[in-house]
Amino acid sequence: MDTCHPFGRGNAYPVSKNGLVLNATSLCWLLDPKLFFNTSTVPINIGNPCLVPEKMKRGSKGISESSLQSLLQNTQKPERFFQASSHCANELHIKLAEEWGKEVGIDDWRRRWEVALCRAFERVDDGLIDRTLASVGSTASVVILSACQIIAANCGDSRVVLCRGKQAIPLTVDHKLNRQDEVARITDGGGIIVEWGYCLRVEGVLSMTRAIGDHSLKPYIIPVPEITFTTRTAEDEFLVLASDGLWDVLSNDDVITLAHKELREHRRRPKSDDNSSCPASFVAEGLVKYALDAYSQDNISVIVVDLKLPRIRVQQKQ
Repeated sequence: MDTCHPFGRGNAYPVSKNGLVLNATSLCWLLDPKLFFNTSTVPINIGNPCLVPEKMKRGSKGISESSLQSLLQNTQKPERFFQASSHCANELHIKLAEEWGKEVGIDDWRRRWEVALCRAFERVDDGLIDRTLASVGSTASVVILSACQIIAANCGDSRVVLCRGKQAIPLTVDHKLNRQDEVARITDGGGIIVEWGYCLRVEGVLSMTRAIGDHSLKPYIIPVPEITFTTRTAEDEFLVLASDGLWDVLSNDDVITLAHKELREHRRRPKSDDNSSCPASFVAEGLVKYALDAYSQDNISVIVVDLKLPRIRVQQKQ
């Protein structure tokens, strides 16, 4: 592995539910923040790379594809929508690595990441046209993690929330029609907002305002992500990346409170053959169960990123 390159590899684990094998993809992992951020490294653990994505079949949309640090959620019907999220999961991290490696003549590291992320999203979006998938789309939430920064990029209504101490810190804002800036962008461009089935929809079709794909609704639906930069602190506990099936029934505060309690409990448990999974996997599965118990009617995809290095406890043999 080339430690001078911003992207390395981590571990992803497929999850099986009801006989369906759900594949995770490779991930983007920033190895040395000193090479890419014009700042000194702070004494904070980079986090636990043993992160397990949890996906459940729910509603009419089926199962989405996701990776450790990017969450993809389909926006259309099940016949072909798997292809859209699969395309994003297979291509987004590759396109991002390619864009980061280009000479762009930008000294400011924040601006360089913004350019690389926007270009990567746009290239993946263009790829759906080439694959004759113009009528389907996917949301995407991406996190790039270093020892000192959390970079979050979001396109659609999947969400990234940070637990700092016990407080929920949203790192993304949903692209929905309750945002006046998004409504103005669409209507100023000639688009119409129609109420359909007690829900506002762009051109009477889509309830979100940004997505990768959905080319039949362009130029109103755009693939441009909004990007945030958050400096890490010693109080940062974990990240939750999840689709709207979770957030429809649980608030940010509810999710962080539940996840914080579960994560602390599983961190304390001794590791044994019967308990070999990392704590984040238990928390992700627990959040999915909470959403199901709350009668969520949409796709539920959850990734929990433990920002603390694990303290190994070995179960003593009696």
